[in-house]
Amino acid sequence: HIIMIRKSEISLLKANLLSLLLFAVVAGVLIPLFSWIHPEKFMSDMDNTLFYKCIVYMVELMPDTTSTMGNIIIGGIMGGLFGLLYATVVFGFLLLVPHELIHGLTAIVVGKAKWKDLKFGMMWKKCAAYCHCNKPLTVAQYRYFLLMPLVILGIIPSVLSLILGNSLMLLYGMIGITVAIGDIWIAWLLRKEDGSVKVYDHPSTAGYFLFDTDEDFEDIKKELLN
Repeated sequence: HIIMIRKSEISLLKANLLSLLLFAVVAGVLIPLFSWIHPEKFMSDMDNTLFYKCIVYMVELMPDTTSTMGNIIIGGIMGGLFGLLYATVVFGFLLLVPHELIHGLTAIVVGKAKWKDLKFGMMWKKCAAYCHCNKPLTVAQYRYFLLMPLVILGIIPSVLSLILGNSLMLLYGMIGITVAIGDIWIAWLLRKEDGSVKVYDHPSTAGYFLFDTDEDFEDIKKELLN
């Protein structure tokens, strides 16, 4: 097959918006499942969660002219959104470092990269952290590079939370899945590519280059310098 050079990248703005949808879907599946498996644990934990406290606080702020049911509905929406935002920010920052480190360690273990081949940083204008591997990988290796944080920080904690009945671990796992939306998107774009095709992680945005030969790789580096 002839690939030559093919470039692809995703919009981080769209990825951030998609993350909200992904969180809603994940929460809509895992929270009812958790409450069904551990009903007593779920109710006792809910009484002490930030979400519940935010809802109570918002209801108390509602004016007396509003009906009781109106207070509950409005307070629930506002409190839930505030609690979700707070939890996402807190857990998001806690997840940033291990998420990117797992990317890097996967490149070392699976892609035989060296520590010097890795670059970590933050794209402040796009509100996104990154780990760039300066060594070309195969598509098969790149899929591991992309999805390992999703598995370790998202899927595994979510499954363990259902087994152990730990609601805090459930929230951590749900957000671990959500923050991997960009990685999931890129892996989806590569779903039909042959695993042996060479890929180079884009150093300054969420994307990649597919190529065939060393000459192609040199052309990619020249393009990035311009």
